[in-house]
Amino acid sequence: MPSNEQRREAAKRKLERQLERRAERARKRKQMTIAGTALGVVVVVGVVGGLIWLSNRSDDDANTTNTAADDSSLTPQTAGAMPAGLSTPLADTVSCSYPADGATASKANNPPRTDGIPTTAPDATPSISVETSQGNIGLTLDGTKSPCTVNSFVSLAQQDYFNDTTCHRMTTSPSLQVLQCGDPSGTGTGSVRKVTVWTALSQVKGLSASGGDMQFANITAIDDVVAKQVPTIRNAVSMNIDVYDDPTLAWYSDVATASDARAPYGLLMAFPNGSKLVANAYWSLQRVPAVTINEAMTSQISLSYAAEPVRYAS
Repeated sequence: MPSNEQRREAAKRKLERQLERRAERARKRKQMTIAGTALGVVVVVGVVGGLIWLSNRSDDDANTTNTAADDSSLTPQTAGAMPAGLSTPLADTVSCSYPADGATASKANNPPRTDGIPTTAPDATPSISVETSQGNIGLTLDGTKSPCTVNSFVSLAQQDYFNDTTCHRMTTSPSLQVLQCGDPSGTGTGSVRKVTVWTALSQVKGLSASGGDMQFANITAIDDVVAKQVPTIRNAVSMNIDVYDDPTLAWYSDVATASDARAPYGLLMAFPNGSKLVANAYWSLQRVPAVTINEAMTSQISLSYAAEPVRYAS
């Protein structure tokens, strides 16, 4: 007859096998294959020496900004209020522009139509079904607010652009529940776009960063004497850049545009040892400066990385 110690060891081995199976199923779920349509992320990437870069992009184009820095660390970004809706109603139909940017598409496709794009329901709010290896996902697109984006998405879906792609990212934390799909490269970086114009951020006081730490699930059997933790996902990484306040500086309007766009802009940071860090991030400019007695006024630029940053040795 097995002893209590033997039963505990057997129970632990069984639990470990269960955890391994769960982890394997979780990995498979994250790699769901898209057979119908899906959402994708476009990343703007650039290369410049000795600076920190921000690459801003709107619905249809991309710009860039950069900052000189001696050192960097990272701090969390504070979520701001959602922007208000359209200030003026759209016409019943609009014209859209999709200028070529010189980048090579991951898959061959034809440009969407540009004239007579509807902005009212039901024509502007198509319902679609994303067919995946884990089941179908129903979506309703809102062309009443973003008609050109919906028009482009539907055009790509009709051309089977998203077929056989993967869902490259899934987060399930209470504060951020995201499923990102549709990038033909399966990485979430999209097509590479060369940044040709950079604006240096001057009067930088300092940088700080936070996030990236591992989260764990606590799994402890009733007869365990030591708690067990299983790694799950990493926290999002964000960075703050403190600058001496001066709205007349050349870069200020570019950063303000990036902040209002709610779209990822490229970032390049160059360090004293010659290494460089490249990332794609969402930028947020605090327009109200901080005021302290006997100190110059400062403003803060907050960045939240849209994807894992890459660091190069040179």
